[in-house]
Amino acid sequence: SRLLVEFEHQLDGRATPAARPALLRARSHPASELQPHGLLRDLLAQRFELAEDDAAELVRHKLLQGLAPALAPPDDPAPELLGHLAGFDFGAGAAVQALGGDGRALQRLGLAALRTWIARLATAAGGAVLLLDDLHWADTASLARRRKPRSTRGIAQPTKAVRGTQPSGPKIASVTPA
Repeated sequence: SRLLVEFEHQLDGRATPAARPALLRARSHPASELQPHGLLRDLLAQRFELAEDDAAELVRHKLLQGLAPALAPPDDPAPELLGHLAGFDFGAGAAVQALGGDGRALQRLGLAALRTWIARLATAAGGAVLLLDDLHWADTASLARRRKPRSTRGIAQPTKAVRGTQPSGPKIASVTPA
């Protein structure tokens, strides 16, 4: 955690805001082990300033407003799928309803929305840094996604993932464009 804070301070110290990559933070908590995709939920909550006591309607509004610039159906997966995968209340959304309860399709399309969103965010910001902390509390679904990187096709700028609180210490993985 301390190393991630220091790394973040170094990023903030860059000369101009234009030289700073998009910073995405996520942290697991003791209760995270029980919530599928809890790390994704925390990433979205931190990025879009979602509070635990926000009304469901406000959470949906903030998520859709935040994701809309990067995810534009029909060519992209619907942002509702990403929100629903992360455990937010999007069950009544048309895109979620269209899946008819197919959990595999939700996971496939929700993760496709996540990849598209991060790729476009990285392209617009000149790169992206993903800071992941306290992974020893992460749920199985979050860890499975982290271990199975996908193609970086479509990412025009390098993306860095920094993982903290691992038995062997922080890891830095660079994902470069294909």
